[in-house]
Amino acid sequence: MRQRRKKQGGFSFVEVALALIVFTLMALMFGAVFPMTVRGAQFSKSYAQASLLAQHKLDQMRSETYNGIDPGDYAQLQADSVIDAGGAAPTSLPYAVSFTNVDALSVGPDASTPGFFPPGTVGWIVVSDYGSSAPVTMPDGTQSTPTNDAGDNFGTGEARLITVIIKWPGVSGTAGQYTATCLVTNHS
Repeated sequence: MRQRRKKQGGFSFVEVALALIVFTLMALMFGAVFPMTVRGAQFSKSYAQASLLAQHKLDQMRSETYNGIDPGDYAQLQADSVIDAGGAAPTSLPYAVSFTNVDALSVGPDASTPGFFPPGTVGWIVVSDYGSSAPVTMPDGTQSTPTNDAGDNFGTGEARLITVIIKWPGVSGTAGQYTATCLVTNHS
């Protein structure tokens, strides 16, 4: 008489191989998505920091008197730590100045600690007459033309358009730029 074997529990080779293939595909998909998620988080962090810093710089510029943001009062902006020290003072509007060092954008205050942004980050403040659209030369040599609404009630010399620009370098889509603007008027 022959004995019948009882069917043992467990997985067959085909089932194990199929499960291994599914697991490998899922691991590859996660491996492809994870770096994109990290880059997105880095960009979001830089963008949020740039937003806060730009608002702070606009607040600093608004706290200066109307005449205090004119080209002739450049030293007061430096004394108030709004812009970087050094460099030739602008003589006319529009003008662009840097705040990269005074706010430790890419290198900390003691030059040995990292700043808030990746190395190579720059910050500029552009001051222009709101009634004008004259191009301004940025500190890096590029040209920028302020855009002003045509439907306003300000004449030339009655309002200053303040534009804060923060640009940070990056790799694989993490580079970015944040721009914020405000008006400072010549009204008491």
